[in-house]
Amino acid sequence: MIGVFDSGYGGLTILRALVERLSAYDYLYLGDNARAPYGPRSSEEIYTLTREGVAWLFGQGCELVILGCNTASANALRRLQQEWLPHHHPTKRVLGILVPTVESIGEHEREGVIVLATEATVRARSYTVEIQHRHPDLAVFERACSRIVPLIESGATIETLKAEVDACTRDLPQNTGTAILGCTHYALVAELFRAALAPRRVFDQAGVVAQKTEEYLERHPDIRNRLSRSGARRFATTAVAADVEALAGRFWGSPVSFETVTLQEITDSL
Repeated sequence: MIGVFDSGYGGLTILRALVERLSAYDYLYLGDNARAPYGPRSSEEIYTLTREGVAWLFGQGCELVILGCNTASANALRRLQQEWLPHHHPTKRVLGILVPTVESIGEHEREGVIVLATEATVRARSYTVEIQHRHPDLAVFERACSRIVPLIESGATIETLKAEVDACTRDLPQNTGTAILGCTHYALVAELFRAALAPRRVFDQAGVVAQKTEEYLERHPDIRNRLSRSGARRFATTAVAADVEALAGRFWGSPVSFETVTLQEITDSL
């Protein structure tokens, strides 16, 4: 089984792309809605919360977990891979969504790159580090759009969201050809970003992550062969399921049923 973890709803866009591309596999989604948003939290908090979520997914039988959250990928992934997995779950794997996104920017990008993300993702500077590691001469401009996630989750009107997207994208450098929406929540207002950022190319993160996951499994048959394939889908949240389902349907594209997982269950699985 493949697990997908997010602090809230945005990772459902990643899961949807995975299911569309790799439909045979079983999937388990966990949204830590009770403790969202992660953006304003410290890196240490994000690491601790992410580790608890991943541990729960492993305890449910997931062999591979994808952090469908840019904030978790930027602040927790490396520590999970280097410090935690080797000692606690050496045969299992955790992947993020930041590096696949960076890898797909393309060798032919000659202008600068804009990254719009949460406070914690911008503070970690992981996008700048990863992009300039591959393209040292490429300028990277990161900006935090801290109000967009709470507005989306509170059910803000399209007019309110447009005003916030316009404010977030105002006065950006002109010598930029690509914009990365570095928060999976932003997929829900991607068309507003595209209009505000034109003529820049706005990156489709979910599709890229699904493609890169497929390539990863092709390169690692030892992992692929341990993944169950009955087409099962399961959705869990740390919040009240009924409260999550209405907005979750917007990210998933159709109604979806969640089960509530208590914080103690996650902690106990460590």
